[in-house]
Amino acid sequence: MKGLFYISILTFSLLSCQTSTADDSVDETDAKVIGQIYVNEYGQVELNQLNDTLWQTVFTNNEGHVFDTSLAIDNSGGYLRFRDSSAVFLPCNWGGINFNEDELFVTEFSSYGLLGSLTQTPNIYERSFYRLGKEITFQGDVWVEKDGPKANGMYFKTEESKIESAFYNISGTVKKEKYPVDYYSTDESPQGKFGNDTTVAHYRLVLENPSFELPETFVYEGSKINNSNEMACLAWDWADSESYVLNKDESWPENELGERIKVEGYLAQGFYGSHLKNWKIID
Repeated sequence: MKGLFYISILTFSLLSCQTSTADDSVDETDAKVIGQIYVNEYGQVELNQLNDTLWQTVFTNNEGHVFDTSLAIDNSGGYLRFRDSSAVFLPCNWGGINFNEDELFVTEFSSYGLLGSLTQTPNIYERSFYRLGKEITFQGDVWVEKDGPKANGMYFKTEESKIESAFYNISGTVKKEKYPVDYYSTDESPQGKFGNDTTVAHYRLVLENPSFELPETFVYEGSKINNSNEMACLAWDWADSESYVLNKDESWPENELGERIKVEGYLAQGFYGSHLKNWKIID
């Protein structure tokens, strides 16, 4: 995940934010506020640059709850943060958002979870938001589930005969829509993904016109270790106290810890740690 902050020069008219219910699909041209719009399965974030230091930031969840605020540019950290707080014990400015032209994610460094509470958006710290209605580029995992192939959790179709499960450089255009009724557990589809109440809306992201490219790999030498979460890692020789996750679902057996290992893979560094992707042991 990219954590860089790009300052965009935006020309816009500042309009009031209105609560609205979600339609079957979302398009940037339908937005009530002119600005940069980022979406995920649970809601959206709209950004409008007010001046050199302030951005109007509007969080809207799928139920139409709106949290409309302004965030300030943090030049030292490269993200938008709260300017002040009325919280007595844990200040709200201990969090904010990182974003670039393609992707946005929410951070918070207090244990209270103020942004989650204020926005009422599920999984707000775990799930990225993606720029709506324009071609974006990002990196992510591609895998195939029962209900179709996904790229970083977004459904896609491709003309290519087969895309193998791996980590890719990805591009495409993001669309948000309601799940079709076929995904509900109805008489016609008893094995559906959701319950039988088709009046309850569930949303998904769809990546249109996708393209995939495997990133270039590199050879890493080090030793086998397990991190505090019991994930199998490689302690790289060339980085003091640095370890890279190889498999988050398994750990090395106790008798293998400390063994030398040489791995070829791509290093993906993000907010939640460093992982070696598309890896294979070569020695």
